[in-house]
This record gives sequence, C-alpha cells and structure tokens, in this order.
Amino acid sequence: MAESVKRSGRKMYCDRLPENMETIVWRYMDDWKFIDLIEQRSLYLHRGDRLQDRFEGTYSRQQMSDTYRWWEELEEKGSLTKGYSLDLKEQYQENRRKFYLNCWCMYPHDLDLMWKAYTKVCKAVAIQSRVSRLAAVCDCEKSPNHLPILNISTIKYCGLKEGDFIDEFPTGFNPFIHKDYHFGLDKEIRIIHRYPNLQDSNLNPEGRYMPVDLSLLIDRVVLSPGSTPKDAEVIKDLLDEAGLKNIPVKSSRYET
Repeated sequence: MAESVKRSGRKMYCDRLPENMETIVWRYMDDWKFIDLIEQRSLYLHRGDRLQDRFEGTYSRQQMSDTYRWWEELEEKGSLTKGYSLDLKEQYQENRRKFYLNCWCMYPHDLDLMWKAYTKVCKAVAIQSRVSRLAAVCDCEKSPNHLPILNISTIKYCGLKEGDFIDEFPTGFNPFIHKDYHFGLDKEIRIIHRYPNLQDSNLNPEGRYMPVDLSLLIDRVVLSPGSTPKDAEVIKDLLDEAGLKNIPVKSSRYET
C-alpha cells in the first residue's frame, strides 16, 4: 500500500549534485509502472528497507561492530545506561524504515545493462530527464514548514565490504547516499524523502507517491530494445490522453 507525499521545498542535508545540472538521467521501468506514473501523476518512492539491495541504508559491518563496542565500553564505565547498545541496533533498523527513495542513473544515453537490470518484461520504458528537472519538480511547491523534506543527491561509492567509514548524523541521511563500489556502474542519483514518524505503522507504508509535474519532469520517453513502432504509438496515445503530447517518444532500437 502506498500513500501520497505532498511536494515541498528541498532541505539541503548532505545533498551532492553534479556540477552540470543539465546532466542527463534515466529511470527504467516496466510498462505497467509507466502507466501508473502517468495515471497517478506521481513518482513512486520505495521504503529504504524494501529495496533490492538488502544492505541499503546500512553502514559497513566493521563500522557497526566498532560503534557497538564503543557504546558497550561506555556502558561498562557507567557513562551510559545498560542496554543502550542494544537499543542502537533497533535504531539503525528503524532508520531504514523512515526513508523513501526514487532512483535514477546518470548517463548520456540508455544502456542495455540498465534495461536488463531494472526491467523484467519485454515491453519496458525509460524516462529521460535531467538533474535540473528532478530538482525543479521537488522544489516547485513549498509548504509553510518545508515538510516533508525532499532531497536530491548523487551516490558516493565506497568500500563497505572493506569497512570504509560513513559519517553518522542525527538525520540518518548519510547511509542512503553511500553504496558499495559493487554498484558503481549505476552512477546513481536519487530523490530521498525522510518520514520520521513511526508511532503508527500505517504512516510508513512500503511505498509513497510524490505528485510531480510530468511535463516538467520528462524530457522524452524511450522504449526498450526490441520494441516496435506500434509500441511507440501506444505510449504516444497514453501521453496524449494525459495532456502530454509534446513529449517525444523514441525507441532505443527499432527491429528491422
């Protein structure tokens, strides 16, 4: 189950953006997800602990081990209440349930590798956009208290397996903008939404919708390799019905 996230002004928590804000970005999806995007007029954000990478939003094993040991030593010295280190483990898990993410790849063109990695059906779609457009759709409406918080940041790739240290901040933001070198080919940039209230589990569904101006978000729509001119016509009709007829539809490669 998902719920809507109202757009608001972005707060700059550790945001890292490319120097060139016109850098091209891609989001690959199966056709039914694209239809949902158009019908909902919203981007879908996955909860941090529900993404494919089971280590999403975590620190390296070495860092966590060192942190637990440090807290345990403070407990033994009487500087902290007994059991605090055990509470810390739950806090790490809880933090992963507070964050929602929508992920994009930064490349000047679409890639077969990404089609295969992020789509599951033969009829798939990639949205081509730019970093400036991602920032714009997140900034175009501002609530009085600037909540909920929407951030945009590139990913910094590091050696989590080797124990590389990630700075810890109270917001819990940093582990979501760091990933292992294993994912480096993704060249990822992501929209991140932090929803801090876990008092009611119903307030933290597995996904949330962020309403966006699709005409502002989408540069063009690209169909997956193997698609046909007929597939392009179907997507064009869908865009026309949604009042988005000016968005071009191309195919990655038409089959002869």
